[in-house]
Amino acid sequence: MFQFRGSVHWLLLILVIVLAGGCSKEDVQDPSFPKPADSLQAINRWILDSMYHYYYWNADLKSVTSLEGKPEDFFHSLLYGQDKYSWITNHSDVSIPGSSQQSFGFEYAIVSDPTFSSSAMLGVILVAGKGSSAERAGLQRGMYFDKVNGYAINAGSLGAITDRLSGNETVELSMVEMTGSQQWVTAGKKSVPRAYFEDRPVYRSLVFEHNGIKAGYLFYNNFTEAFDNDLLQAFRQFQEKGVTELIIDIRYNTGGSVSTATKFAALVAPVKANDVFGLYKGNANYANVTQSFEKSIAISSSQAGRDFSSLVNNRLGIRRVFFLTSGYTISAAEMLINNLRPYIDVIHIGQPTAGKDMAATYIRDKRNPKKINWSMQPLVFKLFNAAGKGDYAQGLKPDIEADELSLQPLADLGSKHDPLVAAANKIIFGTAEIDVTEMQRSIRPGNESGTGMFKRAGKLMYNSLDERKRLAVPPVVTGF
Repeated sequence: MFQFRGSVHWLLLILVIVLAGGCSKEDVQDPSFPKPADSLQAINRWILDSMYHYYYWNADLKSVTSLEGKPEDFFHSLLYGQDKYSWITNHSDVSIPGSSQQSFGFEYAIVSDPTFSSSAMLGVILVAGKGSSAERAGLQRGMYFDKVNGYAINAGSLGAITDRLSGNETVELSMVEMTGSQQWVTAGKKSVPRAYFEDRPVYRSLVFEHNGIKAGYLFYNNFTEAFDNDLLQAFRQFQEKGVTELIIDIRYNTGGSVSTATKFAALVAPVKANDVFGLYKGNANYANVTQSFEKSIAISSSQAGRDFSSLVNNRLGIRRVFFLTSGYTISAAEMLINNLRPYIDVIHIGQPTAGKDMAATYIRDKRNPKKINWSMQPLVFKLFNAAGKGDYAQGLKPDIEADELSLQPLADLGSKHDPLVAAANKIIFGTAEIDVTEMQRSIRPGNESGTGMFKRAGKLMYNSLDERKRLAVPPVVTGF
């Protein structure tokens, strides 16, 4: 069974581009390629024909002289060396294995810390989803655990531990905490039953206020069309509060619908419906494609924000926007940052993003009767903004670097003590010590005071978001 390991809400990032002269499988063949000698080579010839016409890095494919090999091996032999995202399968179904977020509703990191042990490691809760099994069990961001189902976390057990935390059975976490005297002590156990969880993208919204200036803060976790109305509602609340500055926290956002990302951009910047949202540059066989805000939004399955005027009516009239990111900010989330730059001042704080700057297309044999039972999704376009700026395969570099793990225990998301939030507030207010008005979700008071925080002594060994980062797919282009 072919697997797209990842959660349903980030599985497909849909970007529809209508291309003139679309090709069927009968008219993509190139007579200069070798002729197939058997049925296996016929599959490989279909793969080669399709890749030559659609694949972004097709320049070297003209010189292919052999159709030998298993189809999957043959396909991978055609890939550009830096291509980590193109795939092929002969299965019609796609399975989605578990993850800690999907199975229990939380993300976590594993860190080594010499103040705790020279060999044992600690788990750190990064986020526990609202209404999730993890939250009901009492897990909160910044909490520590040192055992899972009684097994200590160390180099030898790390693989088994991460498997258990993405599995189908209840997990028991042995909690630890650091006292005011900098001593680690046990803090009981928390049993977390498995229960499928899908997070709502608008996780937290609040307003910082100081000396008459109001800054809205929004933690937005994925671009899911089903919850577009929540996004509009958050901006409507910011309007009602009189917000004049905006902080968008997408540090764990692994992408989603490009239509939703386009709506988000139209809520932030003073753009018109016919302004360019993005440019898509392919190989020499296809003309570059320009897509406006209006066209990108028109393909959304959600009616919320489909009317461009509803986006204009909920704008804040801000002159700049702050984005908080990490290495787990991916795909459509990166597109949002890059595509806003021609229209508004963007201040980027945090860590470099993941660097998914390409779009893919899904190819299968549509002939009737079908002759090839394989399908593939090669990368076909590089993504650029309206000013022609893109090419961020190494990630978007922040204007100001900040690491959320540099101070522990982790401050809650939206806390003024979080290093990323503090960096933004310092620019906006000239100080990080400002008042906060909660709009949605209560900030955990035990972590809001900032007392007992210490500089990280160890290093990151594993992050549950790594799997989402590795397998979050690029925007998918249709219309060929």
